[in-house]
Amino acid sequence: MRKIITIILVLAMVFSFAACGSSKPTIDEVIAAVDEGKITFESALEKGWITEEWLEEYRAEHSVEADDKFTSAMVGDFETTNINGEKYTNKDFSKVTLVCYITEGTEIGDEAISAIKAKYDEVVELGGDVVIAVSENADFKKFKDLKCEVIIDNDSFKTGMGKYYEMIGGKDFGGAWNIDGSFLSSWASSLDEKSLIDNATSFVELSKNHDENKEDGDPDQPAVMG
Repeated sequence: MRKIITIILVLAMVFSFAACGSSKPTIDEVIAAVDEGKITFESALEKGWITEEWLEEYRAEHSVEADDKFTSAMVGDFETTNINGEKYTNKDFSKVTLVCYITEGTEIGDEAISAIKAKYDEVVELGGDVVIAVSENADFKKFKDLKCEVIIDNDSFKTGMGKYYEMIGGKDFGGAWNIDGSFLSSWASSLDEKSLIDNATSFVELSKNHDENKEDGDPDQPAVMG
């Protein structure tokens, strides 16, 4: 039986770090930060906040089925339009998509726009995609040269994103990777060209691995949360 090793690697990957303070946090604080997508267990291990022995025990006690992970992280239905006025729904997400919110005119937002503009074709060649959500009051001209979909952040979008809107919505940049309609990464608060390509590569590979296990009739291999 094949293990979905890629899921473990990707979910453990440092996609984004959010500082947890200068003093050493408690174990409960580390777990809470991981659950909120602010840090990974691997980064906590590097910082000396947890030990390898504790991490192995924790993962053994908190393993879940792979399909459960995909189901619980599913995006709800939403309907909005892109900046050209064309209808866009959650069904229009590509198989592997970086879903992000960008506020143009900010240093972090403009850096993300530049990265996507420079590397979008390469992301598509890898098998990924990018969708940007923006405020209805955004300066749409800032996004006109982008090849990816740029959609309006309306009430339906917020509802569909559910708890994930807190990760990506209303920020200079907030993004998370979505596979087959499910968010399977921690949130990121910035984006550059290297991280865009590195993560596109990793999440496309994760998607292929999941599909292979489905074809083998064994989709429910365990994946470790966090």
